[in-house]
Amino acid sequence: MVLSILFPQNAPQKVRILYLCMKDKIYTYRKTGNRYKVIGDEAKMKDPSSREWIKCIIYQSQDTGDIYVRALDEFLERFDEVINQ
Repeated sequence: MVLSILFPQNAPQKVRILYLCMKDKIYTYRKTGNRYKVIGDEAKMKDPSSREWIKCIIYQSQDTGDIYVRALDEFLERFDEVINQ
């Protein structure tokens, strides 16, 4: 899990800064090349396997306008920021 490596459990302030840096930026999904804009701030979702609350990211498709939610660590593993928007 990328998030646990980057930010230890006792570093909630660093995670907050990460959210603020990501908001309103465009990211590309590596698998498809589709573009998404991070629209959510700090959010949590229930992990379907463990049933624990985990940090997540809320993002929107630039093509369809659909809104998605994904675990933050998974988002960081699978998406790249678009530098020149």
